[in-house]
Amino acid sequence: MSPIKVLLDGRSVGQRIDGIGRYVREIGIRFGHVDDVIIKILCRSDIDTPFSSTCRVDTTMRYDRHPWTEIWNHLVLPGIIKRSQIDIYHSPAFYSLPISPHFKQIVTIHDLGVFHNPQWFPSRFRWLIRRAVRKAIVRAESIVVDSDAVRDELETRWPDVAEKISVIKLAADERFSCYVSEQDRNRIRSKHGLRDPYFLNIGTLEPRKNVPLLLAAYNILGQKIANCPELVIAGAYGWGPDPRPCIKKSGAVYIGSPDDEDLPALYSMALGFVYPSSYEGFGLPLLEAMSCGVPTITGMDPACLEVTGGAALTLPLNEESLFVAMRSLIDNPELGSQLSKAGLTRSKEYCWNRTLNQLINHYITVGNR
Repeated sequence: MSPIKVLLDGRSVGQRIDGIGRYVREIGIRFGHVDDVIIKILCRSDIDTPFSSTCRVDTTMRYDRHPWTEIWNHLVLPGIIKRSQIDIYHSPAFYSLPISPHFKQIVTIHDLGVFHNPQWFPSRFRWLIRRAVRKAIVRAESIVVDSDAVRDELETRWPDVAEKISVIKLAADERFSCYVSEQDRNRIRSKHGLRDPYFLNIGTLEPRKNVPLLLAAYNILGQKIANCPELVIAGAYGWGPDPRPCIKKSGAVYIGSPDDEDLPALYSMALGFVYPSSYEGFGLPLLEAMSCGVPTITGMDPACLEVTGGAALTLPLNEESLFVAMRSLIDNPELGSQLSKAGLTRSKEYCWNRTLNQLINHYITVGNR
């Protein structure tokens, strides 16, 4: 039997790696020789990617970015897929599923935030994404999700697609660990002017991440405690009200979008990782923080509860509860030690090799249908 040929859409892998881009990158760089599956990566020709020379994939497919991406998806992409004799096209997001009967399609839906609370998103963006998701779940042969929480939400909203859904959970890269060299720590201190230990928040600055709420809790903390640890906020501005002026006024430290190689040290030097997100599809930063042995504070969102699995302080999202949780990490080092150990244990339950093996088996299952 000839191997199944898969085209993974890697157009989301850019100069700075976001969540979807990291998903594609991890699959691409880890995909070694597999007898039953050949994977190719579709990349933008104007962006350097990690797949060009050293990655373990069969080949890297590139294309010239088209200004009308959706038209390109429907008119050009099917031709590339057909000429390359691709069996399965895997879109790592809800966009870019072409209309074609010539090949099978898998879509990964990372979250349904735009349905959960549309007000978190710009009006034009929310309309486009809602429309794209509805089309994707119809066109796709299979729907992959990162968590039981997203599976449950999909099944509640669209019961008819329940049989299409497969849960393949993410993992943190092995470089996220509590073993970070003092040289790396000094480099991060110097680069960003940080005084550790500090409280850390990492994520795109968008409404559901609740940065203003975190700042309000930190303000209370600063009023109650002398020599209060710094609050470091990292992440690019996304959309919605811009919290960066408020971050500056609050006395917190904003370092922008950190380089990917800086993340393990940033996590490792934190007194606590505070992630008061109202909604997640998985919550990879939580897993990265726990993998670095950092005590973690988060809300009661189903995906956050699923990922942390009792190894974090989980609480209702309000100023008082966040303040109390942050203060408890300052006043009670033993609590921090317990959370650190629990987080490390929990993080070991997630492994990229297991994720990749599940994905390979899924490709084989879908390809043989």
